[in-house]
Formats: sequence, C-alpha cells, structure tokens
Amino acid sequence: MKKIGNILSILLIGAILLAACGGAAEEPPAPAEEPAASSEKDAETVADGFKVAFVYVAPIGDLGWTWAHDQGRLMMEEELGVETAFVEMVPEGPEGERVIRDFAMKGYDLIFTTSFGYMDATVAVAEEFPDTQFVHISGYKNAPNASNVFGRMYQPRYLSGLVAGASTESNIIGYVAAFPIPEVIRGINAFTLGVREVNPDAEVRVVWTNTWFGPPEEKEAADALLAAGADMIAQHQDTTEPQKAAADAGALSIGYDSDMAQFVGDTVLTSPVWNWGLKYIEIAEQVMAGTYDGAESYWGGMDEGIVGLAPLSDRVSAETAALVDEKSAAIVSGDWDVFCGPIVGANGNVVVGAGECLDDGSMLGMDYWVEGVKGEVPGEAPAAGMPDLEGRSISIAVENAYLPFNYIDVATGEAKGWDYDAMGEICERLNCVLDWQEFGWDTMIAAVSAGQFDMATDGITITAERDENADFSDGYIATEQRLLVRLDETRFSSPEEFAEDSSLILGEQIGTTNYDTAVNLVGEERVQGFDDFGLTVQSLIAGDVDGVVIDETAGQGYMGENADQVMLIGDSLASDWLGFIFPTGSDLVAPINAALQSMKDDGTLNEINAKWFGADFVMDYDNIGCGAYCGSDYDGTLGSADDPINVLFVPSVDIDFMISSGDLIETGLKSATGLNFNVSVPTSYAATIEEMCASPTNTIGFIPAMGYVLGNTLCGVEPALASERYGWNVYWAEFLVARDSSYKTLKDLEGASWAYPDAGSTSGFLFPSALYDDLGITVGEKIEAGGHSAAVKAVYNGEADFATAYFSPPLLPEGTWALGDAPDIPDEMIEECAVNEKGRLMCGGYRVLDARASIREEAPDVVQKVRILDISAEIPNDTMSFAPDFPEALKTAVTDGVKFYVGTDACAETFCNENFYDWTAAGPIADENFDGVRLLMAAQGITLENIGE
Repeated sequence: MKKIGNILSILLIGAILLAACGGAAEEPPAPAEEPAASSEKDAETVADGFKVAFVYVAPIGDLGWTWAHDQGRLMMEEELGVETAFVEMVPEGPEGERVIRDFAMKGYDLIFTTSFGYMDATVAVAEEFPDTQFVHISGYKNAPNASNVFGRMYQPRYLSGLVAGASTESNIIGYVAAFPIPEVIRGINAFTLGVREVNPDAEVRVVWTNTWFGPPEEKEAADALLAAGADMIAQHQDTTEPQKAAADAGALSIGYDSDMAQFVGDTVLTSPVWNWGLKYIEIAEQVMAGTYDGAESYWGGMDEGIVGLAPLSDRVSAETAALVDEKSAAIVSGDWDVFCGPIVGANGNVVVGAGECLDDGSMLGMDYWVEGVKGEVPGEAPAAGMPDLEGRSISIAVENAYLPFNYIDVATGEAKGWDYDAMGEICERLNCVLDWQEFGWDTMIAAVSAGQFDMATDGITITAERDENADFSDGYIATEQRLLVRLDETRFSSPEEFAEDSSLILGEQIGTTNYDTAVNLVGEERVQGFDDFGLTVQSLIAGDVDGVVIDETAGQGYMGENADQVMLIGDSLASDWLGFIFPTGSDLVAPINAALQSMKDDGTLNEINAKWFGADFVMDYDNIGCGAYCGSDYDGTLGSADDPINVLFVPSVDIDFMISSGDLIETGLKSATGLNFNVSVPTSYAATIEEMCASPTNTIGFIPAMGYVLGNTLCGVEPALASERYGWNVYWAEFLVARDSSYKTLKDLEGASWAYPDAGSTSGFLFPSALYDDLGITVGEKIEAGGHSAAVKAVYNGEADFATAYFSPPLLPEGTWALGDAPDIPDEMIEECAVNEKGRLMCGGYRVLDARASIREEAPDVVQKVRILDISAEIPNDTMSFAPDFPEALKTAVTDGVKFYVGTDACAETFCNENFYDWTAAGPIADENFDGVRLLMAAQGITLENIGE
C-alpha cells in the first residue's frame, strides 16, 4: 500500500491557500491534544480547560495583519498553556456572525474578532452569550462582555513617513489602502505628516482597493501607482503584495503589520508593526482571574509596546535613522505626539493650530486629508468647477510604439509621448491615477469596447462606425490624412498621380482609418497591411512600398530625424478628429471632456500639441522600443477568420450541450476580443492534452488540474485562468452511493464497483485513487463512464455501487456553506428536491450544484436516489491554459476577453451554464498552485502514457 498521507496533507494546505482567494472560511482545527503548560501551577490549573478562539478576516499566511494576530495567538498558547482555535478567511457580515456564534456555542471562554467589520456581529453575539468574553479589534462599540482593543498605529506610521520622505527621489509616494474609514485615513495622514516633515515637495497618492485581503487588487493598485511615477509604496492592507510589486519594479516600500523585510527583502525600508501577544496574554490572564473589565476600550501606543517600528533597512541614511530615534523617544516619553499643530488640511485650512493637539475623539473620527495627500476621502470636497475622480485608477491600453503619441525611449527606458503628457495633465486636474497597459493595436478597439480597459489613447480617429460600439471623448486635435513618400521620389507628385500608376503599392497599419483611406484611393489589392506603423514606415524607407497614408500629425513626427528620407506630399485625403475611446456608457467620458475643455481654455492643450506635433520633436523608430510587440512571434494572422484560435473543452459533463454551445461560444469570445475562434470537444481528457501539444501555436484548452499538470509535463502548457463557482476557486471529489445503500464510510467501499468519469479527471479519478491507497481500499470493478454525468447515472441506474465526480457546495437558504458542513442536503429536505421553473435543482431553499445536478432534467429525483457519502480535500479549479508556443502578443487579449465573457449573459448560455462548466467568475492562477496535484500524480505513478491503467 502506498503511503501518501503526508502528500494529502501538503495538498490540503495548498488548497486552503487557494481557497483564501475565494473568500471561503475554514472550520476551526481540532484543539491541540497536549497544549503547552504554564510554568506557574495556579495558571496551569486555571488554563486547563480554558479555551480561546480567534476569528480572522484573511489567511494566517498573509504575512501581514492576520499573520501578526496569529503570532499573538501562538505567543499566548506558549506562555499560558491555553487551548486555542481559529477560523481564517471569514467574510465580514452574516458569515462572520455565524462563525463567532459557533465558537460561543462550542463553549470557548474568550473570543477575539480581529477585523473592523466584525464589530456589530461581535456585540450581537455577546448579548446572546453573557458568560463569554468577547474582544473586538479596531472598533468602537462595547457591551458588558464585549471590549474593543486597538493601538495608536499612527505613531509608527509617522516615523515610517520620515523614512519614506527622505528616501523618495520622484517625490511621488503611492499608498495602497483598503477602506476610507477613520482608522485608515488617520494612518495615511500620520504617514504624510512624517513624509512632509523631511520632504515638503513630496506627495502621497492613495488608491483604494475596497478589500482588506485581496492580493490581486493590492498588486494592481501598487502597479498603477508605480506606473504613475511613484518610487515608494506604502500600504494599509493585509498582505505583502504591494511590497513585492514595488520590489519587482525596482522601487522601495514601507511595510505594515509585520516586519515585511523578512519576507520581501531590504527594499522594504521599515514597517509599522503590531505586537498583539502582549495584550492578548494580559487579557487572557485577567479573564481567567475574573478581574478583566469586560467593556474595556483600549487604545495603547508605542509606550505600551502594542505598536512599534521594525528595524530600519541598511538603505536608510544615518541622518534619517537619528531623526527617527529622536521622534520615537519624544512619542514614547509623552513629550510630543503626531497630531500636534500646526497642521494644514488638503484644502488649505488649518485643522490643528500651533501649540494644540487633537484629542482622541477627533482622531478617532478623522475623515479629511492633511496637506500632501491626494485621493478620495469622505470629508474632502472636490475642486471647484472640475469633477473629482477621487484617486480612481484608470486602465489605458497603449501600444508604446506609435510616434509621437506613445513610445519607449530606448536610451532611458522611459515611456513618453503626447498620450502620457496629455493624460498626465488630465489626471492632475481630475484626481485620478493612470494604469498604462501595453496592448497591440489589432484588437485594441475591440478590447476597449468589451470593457477590458477603461479607455485607450493611441491617436484614434473618431468614426461613426467605431462610435456604434464604443464612446469617444471630444476631439483633441484635428488631423489631415496625407501621403508620406520617400524624399527622392520622382515618379509622382500627388496622391492622384500615385493612384493612376497601378504598379505602385501603399503600406498601411491594419485596422486604421488610414488603411480605409488607402483602399479608397487605390483599391485593396494595392494595399499591403502591417501590424504597426513603425514597420509600415520602415518598409517605405526600405523601398518595399511606395507610399503611406498617414495622419499629418504623426507624419510630422516621422519627419523629425527622418527629414532626409521622407516627406509629405499633396493635399489632404481626409480630415478627421482624434479622440480617446471608452466602453459604451463609460462614466469617464464627461469628466475627461471637462478636463480637455479646461486645457483648451487655458492653452495647456496647445502647448502639449506644439511639443509633440511641432518641428522640434525629433525621434525615429530606430530609437524607440518595440512596445506591445516585443518578443512577439505573432504574425498577425492567428485569430483571423482564416486562422481561428482553437478552443478545446474536456468532455466532462453534458457532451451534447457542450458541442451544441460551440457556435455561441465562438460568437461570444469574438465579441469580447475581436478574434475568431474554433471550439471543439475532444473525445477524452487525454485527447484534449494531446491535441494541445500537437497544436502548440494556436490552441487554448479548458482543462482540469490533473489535465493541466499532464499538459505542462508533456509539452509546457501554461496556465492563465482558474474558474470560480459561486465564490469558490476550489472544488472537491464526491463519493456517490445509492441513498438506500448501507455504505457509511469510505472504507465500506472495499470491493465495490466504481464508476468514474475518465482516467484524466482530477476529481473523478486522481483524488479518489489516492484516497483508496491512503485508506487501504481495493475497489472492485472499475467502470470508465465517459463524463461526470455518466458516472452519476451509473449509480442512479444501479450499474455501479458507487461513483466519483465533482463536488461544488450547495447554495444555502441563508449564509454560506463552509468546510466541515455536511456536503449533502439535510435529510428533512430530501423529499422536496425537484427541478424548478428556472431549470434548477432545488431542495426547499437549497440549490444543488454538485455533479448530481447535471442529470436533473432526465432524473429530477436524483437527490432522492443518490447521496453523497463523503468528499475529498480541496482541488484547484479547472483552468484555461495556453498551448506552449501560443503567441505572447495575443495572451492578454484572450485572457482578458475570457474574463470579461464569463461575466456576460452570453456566457450563462454556454460554459457558464450548469449543464456545462458552471463558471461564475475567473481569476489568475500560477503553475505552483498545482504542486500538490503533481505530488499526488507522482505518488500514483500517473503519466499520459499509463493514465487509466
């Protein structure tokens, strides 16, 4: 018998980390069998049987907020010998109240709830359990047995601001923050006061994520701030993602919660940190002794040790370190505090006078910015006469390869051009943050129309056809379309003469109005298409084409250093306005139009236009980077009608429905990306992998975890997205038996006949096989049913003793299913199970989402006849993966397109449908998320060659 218990444990740990991204809560782990004992006999006696519980909003592995709390829990455990338990990833709201109440019902004596949003739930449950002591972190409400505890984190925040202000070179410091509540605003203000103490020219730009724990959102916000010029990132979040984003970009950062330098490196200059263990031990000792003030309101500072500043990086100067020591000593001694005047607000008003200090009430209700902060805050009025976007991040598609609008200067690596200057000025006026994203021109307009980006710049001509599928800003410059030719050209002197000579060829960038004008001039057979304007002009200079129809403004840019090679001739062929493009209905159009108008009124727009479209602009394509086309092996044909992208779906559920959905999926994905697709469903999981590897340049596959690992091993298939179903980005294997059978545990399946979907199924084959080995079970006849639905039918029809298939948690009448809850419908609801008018399998208020629901139409009584015996450990959800040589230039378009498509009504009719994959969302996933599956496969000896043997 193979021993894989440790492997299953490793896999479960990895799966829990995956579940953390989806917001799921874990049941409390079993209490330690032998809790550490206190050195004091009296304490040992009291601690014996004393139970303490912790409710966490994020995973203990976040390395920030929850990690710091859990260090306090472990310190308490070791010091006092008490029994502790915790639940991580508990959403604020009804689920938080459920978990808190569950701990109280289980007899825990002391319960810590560690997030602001647990406040009302804590007080409510405290009223129900007057003999239990509750401690809420960071709130302000009390009950006789519910205290609130927090620390004066603004003190070390200020000290960290001194470090940041002295270290920034760009004078732009980005601040990634969760929610605009007083706690967070107070910390940002304190940090900014420190920054401006040493660097009055620096500003702190704030971007809100609206989540405490959201690694992707935290990284995205940090990336946007870095792209906007920040060279220092601070944060009020739960993870190290902002710090890692800064390090990856070559920038510095200030951590939070824990000493994040130990996790990220010395680019983290210091961190304001929490020392929860000291207070936790004090409270527990007093509760056990019966001396604790159950309604305590505690707000301790650096002098009491609950907050502090982590050691400074060696990158911090000795002068700055000395200043930090000086200010720290003043705070600890009580001689001075951070919010002592004079302090000026962002609107110029004096908010704290000289010689005055804010009282605790004023600090606890803080809702305004101090001078030097930019970003949304509830108490801050917008600038007069101009919309205020309140620090909003705007994603902008840009080629970085189109002179003079956008390019990368190879000499400096700096992104430059009209787009950058104009949008920078616009966001300066509107209070927004720019998130530039390189994206090829060929699908740019389609991608913006589909909502993948907030907008695109890129010198886009306003046309009636484009306006049908997107919105435009007001025009920012009128441009004439002219004919660009070589300087030594003598065969013609005007566009009309060019058109008369049938031997002459025009070169144009595909998908532009210039291309359309060229076709109108000479006919499509005399127009050669290119992917970008750089190649077009280079072909002209090289003599491969004879002319290029080009916007006059862009043509003047090309004539900068190329004045000895090209020239514009003839009259205008067409006159157009250029504008910014947005998704239809975008709320950005009006404010950006307002900013453009103000720039026209005060002359700023004319200055920017003169800089980039005048004779003084000197730059050519030999001296700019390749932008969105760097490293691209994309020839411009894949995704066209003649060369569609292959899309493969594994045959896991209703095969007929999957096949019939192909045309709808092709249409939906095309509308989301502007690309063409060909959808097919191979005959098996293995066939899907083999086909991906056989077509490495043009294929994407929707494959489960084991299928991905096989494909990655075989030919280097790469993951891009993982599905989510109703908030879960993991699923489980379920073991199904007849409801009237005598099976009670998995060990009872010894010798039973087993129906499984396919030997390539992760939930239907790999995980069950590992469990059989781990439990010492030898099953009887093995039946490859040909899909999850068929496996369920085998038990329903009495053709197999049990089956394995996928398990997705049911939707409950109230609250959310959590690990440890029964996987099946409550017994008293079984007889109510039926398909409702919407085609859903409902059992009273419960909605069935596991594999049994896939046969609900033909077997509406499936729940009455088939029950869930047990479920496995968590499994990473199905992926969308790319074949190994799929063009990099198209991956972003496809990935963003699929993410967008999953959120549309069209997807609800195809692979978001219950009869297909039932996706409700999609998010990023990496290869390392499948390491646990690899371990299981290795333990089972599974390869593509022997799969199913």
